[in-house]
Amino acid sequence: MERAILLLTLFALSVYAQDTNIIPFRHNISVVENQNVELICKTRNVNHQTDLISWTRVEDNALVSLRQELINKGDDPNEPGVNERYTLDLGKENEYSLIITDAVLLDQSKWICQIQGGHPAKEAVWLTVRSKPIIEDIVPSRAFFAEANSTHTLRCRAKGSPDPNIVWSRPGKVLPRGEVLYHGNELELVNMTSEDRGIYQCTASNTLGVAREQVTITMNFKPTIYVYKRMVYSQLKGKASLTCEFDGFPAPSEILWRKNGVEVFDNKKEEITITTTNKQTNIHFGRVRANHFGEYQCRIRNSQGLAYEKLIFAEGLGEATPAPLSHAAPVTVSVVAMVISFFAAFLL
Repeated sequence: MERAILLLTLFALSVYAQDTNIIPFRHNISVVENQNVELICKTRNVNHQTDLISWTRVEDNALVSLRQELINKGDDPNEPGVNERYTLDLGKENEYSLIITDAVLLDQSKWICQIQGGHPAKEAVWLTVRSKPIIEDIVPSRAFFAEANSTHTLRCRAKGSPDPNIVWSRPGKVLPRGEVLYHGNELELVNMTSEDRGIYQCTASNTLGVAREQVTITMNFKPTIYVYKRMVYSQLKGKASLTCEFDGFPAPSEILWRKNGVEVFDNKKEEITITTTNKQTNIHFGRVRANHFGEYQCRIRNSQGLAYEKLIFAEGLGEATPAPLSHAAPVTVSVVAMVISFFAAFLL
């Protein structure tokens, strides 16, 4: 009796050995984006025409192929029929192969080769597609207006493989809380002031590359005037200039000079010329006369308010007296900006 059972068992095993099955994959697969890759499902006793064999992309549960037919051709879901990248290769016995042309991040997934029916079987293989970062979106937008004292959160969304590291920075400046770099995809700007306006940069990086996008924030604020030479000296018949630099948004609606309370205009006879750019106004004396000396005031006005600063023009050979530290801030900031830019570039 025991001998009969043993013979039946051996017979059953020999029949099962003829059943359809899949040979396990030896290792997972890793490729660089835009490379071609072949997923080879090695089988035993499989008929591609009659047996229910298939490939499935597990990441989005997409049935890619069934028997000899492609269900999903690897085209862009937003543009069906465009750039079809999947093909089946059934030319080799006992192989059910899926060829992926120009692999993209969409293809990164667990893939399952499966046989359904009387003796189901399945095996899985992981496909990793290494790709450089792409910044998909920045919220709220790449350029927006902020009200004074408002709070905004900048969000940077990027994809890539390996997952990119995301860092926020301000080219040439520190971030509002004093950092040169902020690691993370969300940067919160609290109680914003005019000092917080400008360009913010999101940098996404991994071992394959770097991607950058910038956000420009504008804000209404009254003019600020910077004077670097508050006392200016000159000899008679020499040449001299008084200069005010300014900032503000929106652009000034009024820029003027006054001397002893009276507005000064261009005057050919007196050889006085006033020139103004979007960040600076100057009053030039082509040939200095005694009546040119006195107290001057540059005045800048926009829709947010008025700013003015006093300068003294006097006869003499002395060095110009530097402005107080509060007015010298742009010089300090420019030096700090150079240092920050250097270290930020080094760290990134």
